[in-house]
Parts: sequence; C-alpha cells; structure tokens
Amino acid sequence: MKQAVKYQNIGLWVIQIGIGLLFAFSGAVKLFGSIQKLAEQIIWPGDVPFWLTRFIGISEVLGGIGLILPMALGIQKKLTSWAALGLLIIILLAAVFHLIRSEMAVIPMNLILAALCAVIIWKRGFKN
Repeated sequence: MKQAVKYQNIGLWVIQIGIGLLFAFSGAVKLFGSIQKLAEQIIWPGDVPFWLTRFIGISEVLGGIGLILPMALGIQKKLTSWAALGLLIIILLAAVFHLIRSEMAVIPMNLILAALCAVIIWKRGFKN
C-alpha cells in the first residue's frame, strides 16, 4: 500500500511540474511578448483587448508557480490545489472562448489540461 501511495505522489508531482512549467512559460509569453507576434502565431490576442492578454499571462504565470512552489517548499500546501482550481477555471473559460470562435482544434488540449488540474485538486485536496 505504501508503494502505491509513493507512486501516486510521484505521478502527481510529474503532472504538477509539467503543467506548472507549461502555464508559466505560456503565461510569460502572453505577459512579456509582443501582441503583434502573438496574434501572428495564435491569432486571438489580436482580437481581444491588450490588457486581457496581459491579465491572462499574469494569471497563468502565477498559477504555474502555484502548482509547484507551495508543495515544494512545504508552506501552505493547500495553495497548490487553489492554483489548480484557478487554472481549471482559466482552461474552462478558454474552452468556451474557443468554442464560440469555432476553434475546435484546441478544445481537446483544453479538456486534457482541465482533467489534469481536476486530478490535482482531487488528490491533493485543500489541506495543509
């Protein structure tokens, strides 16, 4: 039984670090990158207000950091689940946004990331 819990914890860490780095990098690009270059690559930043792209970038960077640091430092571990919840909300809103725009190719990735965030919330819980 202890072995299964150990492997589960390792799996959760792999998910947290992977998603955390993905969002931190993606958010940094939205936060510090040129809106024109972003619009050429992923289109939608050219269709929304400048501040919204930057706000999403800040939210993704903070969420990515929040998936890793609280548990890694052993301080306020429940913040990891709160970060996962915040990212889950961002992902679901993004999925709705892409559905409205008929950008169906990105929906599967949204759903996969949402499911992984939900697993983190479920397994880590909101306890210290």
